[in-house]
Amino acid sequence: MKTTKILSVFLVLIMALSFIPFTAFAGESGELANGIKWQLGNDATLTISGSGELPDGLLDFELNADLWTWYDITSQAKKIVLSEGITRIGDSAFSCCEQITEINLPQSLVSIGDNAFGQCWELNSIHIPKGVTEISPTAFPQLDSITIDSANPVYVVDEQGAVYNKDKTVLEFFPCNNNTVDFIVPSTVTTIGESAFEGGALRSIVIPESVIRIEDRAFLQIAIDTIHIPKSVTHIGFGALRASHYTKDITIDSANPSFIVENGIIFDRAKTKVVQCFKMEGFTSYAIPEGVVIIGAGAFMDCWSLQSVVIPSSVTTIEESAFDRCSLTSIQIPTSVTTIGERAFAANKIKELVVPGNIVRIEDGCFIANDNMTGLTIQEGVIEIGEEAFGGNDWLQIISVPSTITVVEEKAIDSCMIKQVNYSGTKKDAQVIDIQDGNDMFEEMIGGLTFKEKVSIFFEGVKRFFSNIGEEIYNFFGGILWRIEELFS
Repeated sequence: MKTTKILSVFLVLIMALSFIPFTAFAGESGELANGIKWQLGNDATLTISGSGELPDGLLDFELNADLWTWYDITSQAKKIVLSEGITRIGDSAFSCCEQITEINLPQSLVSIGDNAFGQCWELNSIHIPKGVTEISPTAFPQLDSITIDSANPVYVVDEQGAVYNKDKTVLEFFPCNNNTVDFIVPSTVTTIGESAFEGGALRSIVIPESVIRIEDRAFLQIAIDTIHIPKSVTHIGFGALRASHYTKDITIDSANPSFIVENGIIFDRAKTKVVQCFKMEGFTSYAIPEGVVIIGAGAFMDCWSLQSVVIPSSVTTIEESAFDRCSLTSIQIPTSVTTIGERAFAANKIKELVVPGNIVRIEDGCFIANDNMTGLTIQEGVIEIGEEAFGGNDWLQIISVPSTITVVEEKAIDSCMIKQVNYSGTKKDAQVIDIQDGNDMFEEMIGGLTFKEKVSIFFEGVKRFFSNIGEEIYNFFGGILWRIEELFS
Protein backbone atom coordinates (compact mmCIF):
# COMPACT_ATOMS: atom_id res chain seq x y z
CA MET A 1 0.00 0.00 0.00
CA LYS A 2 2.81 2.39 0.92
CA THR A 3 4.56 1.66 -2.39
CA THR A 4 1.32 2.32 -4.29
CA LYS A 5 0.90 5.72 -2.57
CA ILE A 6 4.49 6.70 -3.42
CA LEU A 7 3.95 5.75 -7.08
CA SER A 8 0.70 7.71 -7.17
CA VAL A 9 2.39 10.85 -5.79
CA PHE A 10 5.23 10.40 -8.29
CA LEU A 11 2.80 10.18 -11.21
CA VAL A 12 0.93 13.29 -10.03
CA LEU A 13 4.22 15.20 -9.90
CA ILE A 14 5.13 14.05 -13.42
CA MET A 15 1.73 15.18 -14.73
CA ALA A 16 2.04 18.54 -12.98
CA LEU A 17 5.52 19.09 -14.42
CA SER A 18 4.23 18.36 -17.91
CA PHE A 19 2.14 21.54 -17.74
CA ILE A 20 5.08 23.74 -16.81
CA PRO A 21 6.57 25.54 -19.84
CA PHE A 22 10.03 24.18 -20.50
CA THR A 23 12.58 25.56 -22.89
CA ALA A 24 15.86 23.66 -22.86
CA PHE A 25 17.90 26.57 -24.15
CA ALA A 26 16.00 29.49 -22.58
CA GLY A 27 18.30 32.33 -21.65
CA GLU A 28 21.02 31.15 -24.02
CA SER A 29 22.64 33.41 -26.59
CA GLY A 30 25.39 33.25 -29.13
CA GLU A 31 26.78 34.40 -32.43
CA LEU A 32 26.56 32.92 -35.91
CA ALA A 33 29.61 32.58 -38.13
CA ASN A 34 28.92 35.83 -39.96
CA GLY A 35 28.66 37.92 -36.78
CA ILE A 36 24.88 37.95 -36.48
CA LYS A 37 23.81 37.41 -32.86
CA TRP A 38 20.92 35.41 -31.44
CA GLN A 39 19.24 35.23 -28.04
CA LEU A 40 16.50 32.88 -26.87
CA GLY A 41 14.50 34.45 -24.07
CA ASN A 42 12.65 32.76 -21.22
CA ASP A 43 9.39 33.48 -23.05
CA ALA A 44 10.64 31.43 -26.06
CA THR A 45 11.22 34.57 -28.15
CA LEU A 46 14.21 34.19 -30.46
CA THR A 47 15.77 37.56 -31.26
CA ILE A 48 18.20 37.87 -34.17
CA SER A 49 20.33 41.02 -34.30
CA GLY A 50 23.16 42.37 -36.39
CA SER A 51 23.56 43.31 -40.02
CA GLY A 52 23.72 41.27 -43.19
CA GLU A 53 22.32 37.95 -44.35
CA LEU A 54 21.21 34.85 -42.50
CA PRO A 55 22.99 32.25 -44.66
CA ASP A 56 21.46 29.27 -46.44
CA GLY A 57 21.33 25.86 -44.77
CA LEU A 58 21.55 26.98 -41.16
CA LEU A 59 19.57 24.02 -39.86
CA ASP A 60 22.62 21.88 -39.03
CA PHE A 61 24.96 24.76 -38.26
CA GLU A 62 26.97 23.94 -35.11
CA LEU A 63 26.83 26.79 -32.63
CA ASN A 64 29.45 25.66 -30.13
CA ALA A 65 31.62 22.84 -28.81
CA ASP A 66 28.59 21.24 -27.16
CA LEU A 67 27.35 20.55 -30.69
CA TRP A 68 24.23 22.60 -30.33
CA THR A 69 22.82 23.19 -33.77
CA TRP A 70 20.68 26.03 -35.06
CA TYR A 71 17.80 23.57 -35.12
CA ASP A 72 18.22 22.91 -31.38
CA ILE A 73 17.65 26.61 -30.74
CA THR A 74 14.98 27.45 -33.31
CA SER A 75 12.87 24.38 -32.52
CA GLN A 76 12.38 25.84 -29.02
CA ALA A 77 11.20 29.24 -30.26
CA LYS A 78 7.58 30.33 -30.42
CA LYS A 79 8.20 33.84 -31.68
CA ILE A 80 10.98 35.22 -33.90
CA VAL A 81 12.05 38.85 -33.94
CA LEU A 82 14.51 39.95 -36.63
CA SER A 83 16.13 43.27 -35.73
CA GLU A 84 16.82 46.09 -38.18
CA GLY A 85 19.95 45.37 -40.17
CA ILE A 86 19.05 41.84 -41.29
CA THR A 87 18.77 41.91 -45.09
CA ARG A 88 18.11 38.30 -46.08
CA ILE A 89 16.65 35.14 -44.61
CA GLY A 90 18.50 32.23 -46.22
CA ASP A 91 17.12 28.99 -47.60
CA SER A 92 15.63 26.78 -44.84
CA ALA A 93 16.87 29.21 -42.17
CA PHE A 94 13.87 28.54 -39.89
CA SER A 95 12.47 25.34 -41.39
CA CYS A 96 11.17 22.70 -38.98
CA CYS A 97 10.49 25.32 -36.29
CA GLU A 98 7.21 23.67 -35.41
CA GLN A 99 6.29 25.89 -32.45
CA ILE A 100 6.61 29.29 -34.14
CA THR A 101 3.35 31.24 -34.18
CA GLU A 102 4.62 34.78 -34.84
CA ILE A 103 7.39 36.46 -36.84
CA ASN A 104 8.38 40.12 -36.86
CA LEU A 105 10.29 41.09 -40.00
CA PRO A 106 12.41 44.28 -40.15
CA GLN A 107 12.15 47.09 -42.71
CA SER A 108 15.74 46.34 -43.71
CA LEU A 109 14.78 42.89 -45.03
CA VAL A 110 15.18 42.51 -48.80
CA SER A 111 15.03 38.78 -49.57
CA ILE A 112 13.42 35.59 -48.20
CA GLY A 113 14.87 32.30 -49.48
CA ASP A 114 13.52 28.88 -50.43
CA ASN A 115 11.69 27.01 -47.67
CA ALA A 116 12.81 29.68 -45.20
CA PHE A 117 9.88 28.85 -42.91
CA GLY A 118 9.07 25.34 -44.14
CA GLN A 119 7.28 23.01 -41.74
CA CYS A 120 6.44 25.83 -39.36
CA TRP A 121 3.02 24.29 -38.89
CA GLU A 122 1.78 26.74 -36.25
CA LEU A 123 2.63 29.81 -38.34
CA ASN A 124 -0.62 30.93 -39.94
CA SER A 125 0.05 34.44 -41.19
CA ILE A 126 2.84 36.91 -41.83
CA HIS A 127 3.29 40.57 -42.75
CA ILE A 128 5.79 41.48 -45.46
CA PRO A 129 7.42 44.94 -45.02
CA LYS A 130 7.92 47.38 -47.87
CA GLY A 131 11.65 46.67 -48.32
CA VAL A 132 11.23 43.04 -49.39
CA THR A 133 11.78 42.71 -53.15
CA GLU A 134 12.40 38.97 -53.43
CA ILE A 135 10.27 36.18 -51.92
CA SER A 136 10.75 32.55 -52.85
CA PRO A 137 7.38 30.96 -53.70
CA THR A 138 8.29 28.14 -51.28
CA ALA A 139 9.28 30.45 -48.41
CA PHE A 140 6.02 29.94 -46.47
CA PRO A 141 4.53 26.61 -47.60
CA GLN A 142 1.82 26.40 -44.92
CA LEU A 143 0.34 29.89 -44.43
CA ASP A 144 -3.35 30.71 -44.21
CA SER A 145 -2.87 34.32 -45.20
CA ILE A 146 -0.29 36.98 -45.96
CA THR A 147 -0.33 40.78 -45.85
CA ILE A 148 2.03 43.12 -47.66
CA ASP A 149 2.91 46.74 -46.89
CA SER A 150 1.04 48.94 -49.37
CA ALA A 151 4.29 50.82 -50.05
CA ASN A 152 6.07 47.65 -51.22
CA PRO A 153 7.29 48.38 -54.78
CA VAL A 154 7.29 44.76 -55.99
CA TYR A 155 4.44 42.77 -54.44
CA VAL A 156 0.72 43.20 -53.87
CA VAL A 157 -1.93 40.93 -52.34
CA ASP A 158 -5.56 40.82 -53.51
CA GLU A 159 -8.87 40.17 -51.75
CA GLN A 160 -8.61 36.43 -52.48
CA GLY A 161 -5.28 36.32 -50.62
CA ALA A 162 -3.06 35.70 -53.65
CA VAL A 163 0.30 37.47 -54.04
CA TYR A 164 1.18 39.15 -57.37
CA ASN A 165 3.84 41.37 -58.83
CA LYS A 166 2.87 45.04 -58.68
CA ASP A 167 1.05 45.20 -62.02
CA LYS A 168 -0.65 41.83 -61.45
CA THR A 169 0.78 40.18 -64.55
CA VAL A 170 2.47 37.43 -62.51
CA LEU A 171 0.60 35.42 -59.90
CA GLU A 172 3.49 34.74 -57.55
CA PHE A 173 1.89 32.41 -54.98
CA PHE A 174 -1.28 31.61 -53.11
CA PRO A 175 -1.15 30.57 -49.40
CA CYS A 176 -1.80 26.84 -49.46
CA ASN A 177 -3.97 26.84 -46.31
CA ASN A 178 -6.14 29.71 -47.49
CA ASN A 179 -9.84 29.01 -46.94
CA THR A 180 -10.66 29.87 -50.56
CA VAL A 181 -11.67 26.73 -52.47
CA ASP A 182 -12.79 28.30 -55.76
CA PHE A 183 -10.30 30.66 -57.37
CA ILE A 184 -10.57 32.85 -60.46
CA VAL A 185 -7.23 34.03 -61.87
CA PRO A 186 -7.51 37.73 -62.79
CA SER A 187 -7.48 38.59 -66.50
CA THR A 188 -4.36 40.73 -66.00
CA VAL A 189 -2.24 37.65 -65.28
CA THR A 190 0.04 36.35 -68.05
CA THR A 191 2.18 34.04 -65.88
CA ILE A 192 1.26 31.63 -63.10
CA GLY A 193 4.52 31.51 -61.16
CA GLU A 194 6.71 28.70 -59.91
CA SER A 195 5.01 26.69 -57.14
CA ALA A 196 2.21 29.26 -57.11
CA PHE A 197 -0.49 26.84 -55.89
CA GLU A 198 1.75 24.01 -54.72
CA GLY A 199 0.17 21.86 -52.01
CA GLY A 200 -2.94 24.01 -51.93
CA ALA A 201 -6.51 23.05 -50.97
CA LEU A 202 -8.27 24.60 -53.96
CA ARG A 203 -11.11 22.58 -55.45
CA SER A 204 -11.59 24.59 -58.63
CA ILE A 205 -9.71 27.21 -60.62
CA VAL A 206 -10.50 29.32 -63.68
CA ILE A 207 -7.50 30.21 -65.84
CA PRO A 208 -8.21 33.09 -68.25
CA GLU A 209 -6.97 33.38 -71.84
CA SER A 210 -4.53 36.07 -70.77
CA VAL A 211 -2.27 33.38 -69.25
CA ILE A 212 0.69 32.44 -71.47
CA ARG A 213 3.04 30.63 -69.06
CA ILE A 214 2.47 28.09 -66.30
CA GLU A 215 5.79 27.73 -64.50
CA ASP A 216 7.47 24.78 -62.74
CA ARG A 217 5.38 23.00 -60.07
CA ALA A 218 2.61 25.61 -60.31
CA PHE A 219 -0.12 23.08 -59.45
CA LEU A 220 2.04 20.42 -57.81
CA GLN A 221 0.15 18.26 -55.29
CA ILE A 222 -2.94 20.41 -55.41
CA ALA A 223 -6.20 18.72 -54.40
CA ILE A 224 -8.13 19.92 -57.41
CA ASP A 225 -10.69 17.96 -59.41
CA THR A 226 -10.15 19.30 -62.93
CA ILE A 227 -7.96 21.91 -64.62
CA HIS A 228 -8.69 23.47 -68.00
CA ILE A 229 -5.79 25.01 -69.95
CA PRO A 230 -6.83 27.81 -72.31
CA LYS A 231 -5.62 28.21 -75.89
CA SER A 232 -3.29 31.07 -74.89
CA VAL A 233 -0.85 28.90 -72.86
CA THR A 234 2.43 28.29 -74.71
CA HIS A 235 4.64 27.13 -71.82
CA ILE A 236 4.07 24.38 -69.24
CA GLY A 237 6.98 24.02 -66.81
CA PHE A 238 8.53 21.05 -65.01
CA GLY A 239 5.87 19.28 -62.94
CA ALA A 240 3.51 22.22 -63.45
CA LEU A 241 0.40 20.04 -63.81
CA ARG A 242 1.49 17.09 -61.66
CA ALA A 243 -1.41 17.78 -59.36
CA SER A 244 -2.40 14.86 -57.10
CA HIS A 245 -4.36 11.63 -57.05
CA TYR A 246 -7.48 13.76 -56.53
CA THR A 247 -7.17 15.20 -60.03
CA LYS A 248 -9.50 13.38 -62.41
CA ASP A 249 -8.89 15.32 -65.59
CA ILE A 250 -6.86 18.03 -67.26
CA THR A 251 -8.26 19.46 -70.46
CA ILE A 252 -6.67 21.71 -73.06
CA ASP A 253 -8.56 24.02 -75.39
CA SER A 254 -8.74 22.40 -78.83
CA ALA A 255 -7.53 25.66 -80.39
CA ASN A 256 -4.30 25.69 -78.32
CA PRO A 257 -1.43 25.83 -80.86
CA SER A 258 1.19 24.43 -78.46
CA PHE A 259 -0.30 21.45 -76.59
CA ILE A 260 -2.77 18.59 -76.84
CA VAL A 261 -3.87 16.00 -74.31
CA GLU A 262 -4.61 12.33 -75.04
CA ASN A 263 -5.48 9.65 -72.50
CA GLY A 264 -4.07 11.60 -69.59
CA ILE A 265 -0.82 12.53 -71.38
CA ILE A 266 0.07 16.07 -72.46
CA PHE A 267 2.07 16.35 -75.70
CA ASP A 268 3.30 19.24 -77.75
CA ARG A 269 0.98 19.92 -80.68
CA ALA A 270 3.17 17.98 -83.14
CA LYS A 271 3.32 14.98 -80.76
CA THR A 272 7.11 14.95 -80.89
CA LYS A 273 7.46 15.54 -77.15
CA VAL A 274 5.79 14.04 -74.10
CA VAL A 275 5.30 17.01 -71.79
CA GLN A 276 3.58 15.47 -68.79
CA CYS A 277 1.44 12.63 -67.55
CA PHE A 278 -1.01 13.50 -64.80
CA LYS A 279 -2.28 9.97 -64.15
CA MET A 280 -0.60 9.25 -60.85
CA GLU A 281 -2.59 6.10 -60.03
CA GLY A 282 -4.22 3.23 -61.91
CA PHE A 283 -1.78 3.59 -64.80
CA THR A 284 0.29 0.39 -65.00
CA SER A 285 1.58 0.32 -68.58
CA TYR A 286 2.01 2.69 -71.49
CA ALA A 287 3.37 2.60 -75.04
CA ILE A 288 4.80 5.95 -76.07
CA PRO A 289 3.57 6.72 -79.60
CA GLU A 290 5.94 6.33 -82.55
CA GLY A 291 7.12 9.75 -83.68
CA VAL A 292 7.87 11.07 -80.19
CA VAL A 293 11.45 12.39 -80.14
CA ILE A 294 11.72 13.77 -76.60
CA ILE A 295 10.39 12.46 -73.29
CA GLY A 296 10.32 15.69 -71.32
CA ALA A 297 11.69 16.54 -67.89
CA GLY A 298 9.52 14.99 -65.19
CA ALA A 299 7.10 13.68 -67.84
CA PHE A 300 6.11 10.55 -65.87
CA MET A 301 7.55 11.54 -62.51
CA ASP A 302 5.61 10.13 -59.53
CA CYS A 303 3.42 7.87 -61.69
CA TRP A 304 3.75 5.30 -58.90
CA SER A 305 1.64 2.61 -60.54
CA LEU A 306 3.51 2.65 -63.88
CA GLN A 307 5.28 -0.72 -64.13
CA SER A 308 6.13 -0.98 -67.81
CA VAL A 309 6.69 1.43 -70.67
CA VAL A 310 7.53 0.94 -74.33
CA ILE A 311 9.90 3.54 -75.79
CA PRO A 312 9.83 3.73 -79.62
CA SER A 313 12.92 3.99 -81.82
CA SER A 314 12.00 7.58 -82.71
CA VAL A 315 13.05 8.78 -79.22
CA THR A 316 16.49 10.39 -79.01
CA THR A 317 16.28 12.24 -75.68
CA ILE A 318 14.99 11.27 -72.25
CA GLU A 319 15.21 14.34 -70.05
CA GLU A 320 15.87 14.67 -66.32
CA SER A 321 13.53 12.85 -63.92
CA ALA A 322 11.40 11.63 -66.85
CA PHE A 323 10.51 8.38 -65.01
CA ASP A 324 11.64 9.35 -61.52
CA ARG A 325 9.78 7.48 -58.75
CA CYS A 326 7.72 5.18 -60.97
CA SER A 327 7.55 1.39 -60.46
CA LEU A 328 9.22 0.17 -63.65
CA THR A 329 10.47 -3.41 -63.33
CA SER A 330 12.23 -3.41 -66.69
CA ILE A 331 13.12 -0.97 -69.43
CA GLN A 332 14.41 -1.39 -72.97
CA ILE A 333 16.23 1.73 -74.11
CA PRO A 334 16.40 1.87 -77.91
CA THR A 335 19.72 2.53 -79.62
CA SER A 336 18.26 5.76 -81.03
CA VAL A 337 18.56 7.37 -77.58
CA THR A 338 21.69 9.52 -77.24
CA THR A 339 20.88 11.51 -74.08
CA ILE A 340 19.42 10.48 -70.74
CA GLY A 341 19.14 13.21 -68.11
CA GLU A 342 19.85 13.19 -64.38
CA ARG A 343 17.56 10.92 -62.31
CA ALA A 344 15.70 9.90 -65.47
CA PHE A 345 15.00 6.39 -64.09
CA ALA A 346 15.69 7.00 -60.39
CA ALA A 347 13.84 5.11 -57.66
CA ASN A 348 12.26 2.38 -59.81
CA LYS A 349 12.36 -1.44 -59.54
CA ILE A 350 14.42 -2.28 -62.61
CA LYS A 351 16.05 -5.71 -62.29
CA GLU A 352 18.22 -6.05 -65.42
CA LEU A 353 19.48 -3.10 -67.45
CA VAL A 354 21.28 -2.59 -70.75
CA VAL A 355 22.62 0.91 -71.48
CA PRO A 356 23.20 1.43 -75.23
CA GLY A 357 26.58 2.65 -76.45
CA ASN A 358 25.11 5.74 -78.15
CA ILE A 359 24.77 7.28 -74.70
CA VAL A 360 28.21 8.81 -74.24
CA ARG A 361 27.60 9.85 -70.62
CA ILE A 362 25.32 8.28 -68.02
CA GLU A 363 24.26 11.33 -66.03
CA ASP A 364 24.33 11.84 -62.25
CA GLY A 365 21.77 9.74 -60.39
CA CYS A 366 20.35 8.43 -63.66
CA PHE A 367 19.46 4.97 -62.27
CA ILE A 368 19.94 5.63 -58.56
CA ALA A 369 17.88 3.72 -55.96
CA ASN A 370 16.77 0.81 -58.15
CA ASP A 371 16.92 -1.59 -55.22
CA ASN A 372 16.00 -4.66 -57.27
CA MET A 373 18.77 -4.30 -59.85
CA THR A 374 21.07 -7.33 -59.97
CA GLY A 375 22.53 -7.14 -63.49
CA LEU A 376 23.95 -4.23 -65.50
CA THR A 377 25.37 -4.17 -69.02
CA ILE A 378 26.96 -0.98 -70.35
CA GLN A 379 27.67 -1.27 -74.05
CA GLU A 380 30.72 -0.11 -76.02
CA GLY A 381 30.67 3.63 -76.67
CA VAL A 382 29.77 4.86 -73.20
CA ILE A 383 32.63 7.01 -71.90
CA GLU A 384 31.55 8.46 -68.54
CA ILE A 385 29.43 7.24 -65.63
CA GLY A 386 28.21 10.18 -63.56
CA GLU A 387 28.07 10.64 -59.81
CA GLU A 388 25.73 8.15 -58.11
CA ALA A 389 24.48 7.03 -61.53
CA PHE A 390 23.82 3.56 -60.07
CA GLY A 391 24.14 4.57 -56.43
CA GLY A 392 22.08 2.77 -53.83
CA ASN A 393 21.55 -0.29 -56.06
CA ASP A 394 22.72 -2.48 -53.22
CA TRP A 395 21.92 -5.83 -54.85
CA LEU A 396 23.83 -5.14 -58.05
CA GLN A 397 26.00 -8.25 -58.53
CA ILE A 398 27.07 -8.71 -62.16
CA ILE A 399 28.32 -5.79 -64.25
CA SER A 400 29.59 -5.65 -67.82
CA VAL A 401 31.69 -2.58 -68.60
CA PRO A 402 33.06 -1.49 -72.01
CA SER A 403 36.65 -0.62 -72.82
CA THR A 404 35.48 2.87 -73.81
CA ILE A 405 34.86 3.88 -70.17
CA THR A 406 37.33 6.52 -68.98
CA VAL A 407 35.61 8.04 -65.92
CA VAL A 408 33.58 6.52 -63.07
CA GLU A 409 32.56 9.39 -60.80
CA GLU A 410 31.94 9.34 -57.03
CA LYS A 411 29.63 6.57 -55.79
CA ALA A 412 28.61 5.81 -59.38
CA ILE A 413 28.59 2.05 -58.69
CA ASP A 414 28.71 1.73 -54.92
CA SER A 415 27.20 -1.73 -54.41
CA CYS A 416 29.15 -3.91 -51.99
CA MET A 417 27.42 -7.04 -53.34
CA ILE A 418 29.29 -7.12 -56.67
CA LYS A 419 30.36 -10.65 -57.52
CA GLN A 420 31.61 -10.19 -61.04
CA VAL A 421 32.80 -7.36 -63.30
CA ASN A 422 33.17 -8.26 -66.96
CA TYR A 423 35.48 -5.69 -68.53
CA SER A 424 35.97 -5.76 -72.31
CA GLY A 425 39.27 -3.93 -72.14
CA THR A 426 42.69 -5.12 -71.04
CA LYS A 427 44.19 -4.87 -67.59
CA LYS A 428 46.33 -2.07 -68.94
CA ASP A 429 43.20 -0.23 -70.10
CA ALA A 430 41.70 -0.63 -66.62
CA GLN A 431 44.71 1.11 -65.09
CA VAL A 432 43.91 4.43 -66.74
CA ILE A 433 40.21 4.60 -65.83
CA ASP A 434 39.55 7.49 -63.44
CA ILE A 435 37.63 5.62 -60.73
CA GLN A 436 36.69 8.13 -58.04
CA ASP A 437 35.83 7.66 -54.36
CA GLY A 438 32.96 5.44 -53.25
CA ASN A 439 33.34 2.71 -55.89
CA ASP A 440 35.52 0.42 -53.78
CA MET A 441 34.17 -3.01 -54.70
CA PHE A 442 33.91 -2.10 -58.38
CA GLU A 443 37.46 -0.79 -58.37
CA GLU A 444 38.75 -3.93 -56.66
CA MET A 445 37.17 -6.23 -59.22
CA ILE A 446 37.55 -4.47 -62.57
CA GLY A 447 40.32 -6.10 -64.55
CA GLY A 448 40.74 -8.80 -61.91
CA LEU A 449 44.03 -7.33 -60.68
CA THR A 450 46.00 -9.21 -58.04
CA PHE A 451 47.68 -7.44 -55.12
CA LYS A 452 51.07 -7.86 -56.80
CA GLU A 453 49.72 -6.31 -60.02
CA LYS A 454 48.22 -3.36 -58.11
CA VAL A 455 51.56 -2.72 -56.39
CA SER A 456 53.35 -2.85 -59.75
CA ILE A 457 50.86 -0.35 -61.24
CA PHE A 458 51.36 1.97 -58.29
CA PHE A 459 55.14 2.02 -58.57
CA GLU A 460 55.01 2.46 -62.35
CA GLY A 461 52.94 5.57 -61.75
CA VAL A 462 55.40 6.89 -59.17
CA LYS A 463 58.31 6.27 -61.55
CA ARG A 464 56.54 8.15 -64.33
CA PHE A 465 56.02 11.06 -61.95
CA PHE A 466 59.71 11.31 -61.04
CA SER A 467 60.83 10.83 -64.65
CA ASN A 468 58.80 13.87 -65.62
CA ILE A 469 60.47 16.20 -63.14
CA GLY A 470 64.09 15.67 -64.08
CA GLU A 471 66.65 13.04 -65.00
CA GLU A 472 68.84 13.49 -61.89
CA ILE A 473 65.91 13.16 -59.48
CA TYR A 474 64.61 10.17 -61.41
CA ASN A 475 67.97 8.41 -61.25
CA PHE A 476 68.25 9.10 -57.52
CA PHE A 477 64.77 7.89 -56.54
CA GLY A 478 64.47 5.25 -59.26
CA GLY A 479 66.92 2.86 -57.61
CA ILE A 480 65.15 3.20 -54.27
CA LEU A 481 61.76 2.55 -55.82
CA TRP A 482 62.94 -0.57 -57.65
CA ARG A 483 64.31 -2.01 -54.42
CA ILE A 484 61.05 -1.29 -52.54
CA GLU A 485 59.07 -2.83 -55.38
CA GLU A 486 61.15 -6.01 -55.17
CA LEU A 487 60.11 -6.39 -51.51
CA PHE A 488 56.45 -6.48 -52.51
CA SER A 489 56.98 -8.78 -55.50
